[in-house]
Amino acid sequence: MSKFNNKKVLPRYVIIASFMTLVALAVLGKSAYIMLVQKDYWLEVASKQKNDSLPIRPTRGNILSANGELMASSLPEFKIYMDFVTLKETGKDTAFVDSIDYICKGLGEIFPEKTVGEFKEYLLKGLKEQRRHYPIWKYRIDYNTYKDVKKLPIFKLNKNKGGFHVEEFNARRRPFGSLAQRTVGDLYGAKDIARCGLEMSFDSILRGTNGVENRRKVRNKFLSITETLLLTARILLQLLMSACKT
Repeated sequence: MSKFNNKKVLPRYVIIASFMTLVALAVLGKSAYIMLVQKDYWLEVASKQKNDSLPIRPTRGNILSANGELMASSLPEFKIYMDFVTLKETGKDTAFVDSIDYICKGLGEIFPEKTVGEFKEYLLKGLKEQRRHYPIWKYRIDYNTYKDVKKLPIFKLNKNKGGFHVEEFNARRRPFGSLAQRTVGDLYGAKDIARCGLEMSFDSILRGTNGVENRRKVRNKFLSITETLLLTARILLQLLMSACKT
């Protein structure tokens, strides 16, 4: 004779099955509510977590001679700025004032054209006026100088914490100076517009193609996802001996 008691087991089974059915219906109902009623809200939240199709400017390609000598290349240059509004919002303004003497001493050593006292007066003026894009130095600086400035207190922090940020430029340089200058060509300053020579003849190739990246916010940090790779132009051009003599 079977010991299985249907009268005790079946009611329990019905209760469990009913409970699971109610949970499933609740999940489906909540999903439908989110998709239909809260659709606009969640689309807005998602838009804040990503930035789509941000352009990436490529570095202008190098020009090489027939034997591989570098004739023209692009090097990064920077203009440095301070965002005093961000500095105050993050509570780093007190630390900035406490370190102002050390910061100005470091800037005075890096940029001897300006005294420590002038730097101090200048930076405190920017702090008082709460400027967002306050130039620390009015001229462009090279990468090594930028790294030296970046070592100073407050400046070494992330731009979202310390307010220190830069504007990057591509500066065109010719290692051989004026040698074959008219043949190699030149650009109009910081505008990256070819003026003459090979720079103009092969401008579209040297300029390359803009890249595209999307940024996604993951755990309060933005991650860059490149979707269109940059086309870096690196051209091997044969320079005529007669042209080099000019």
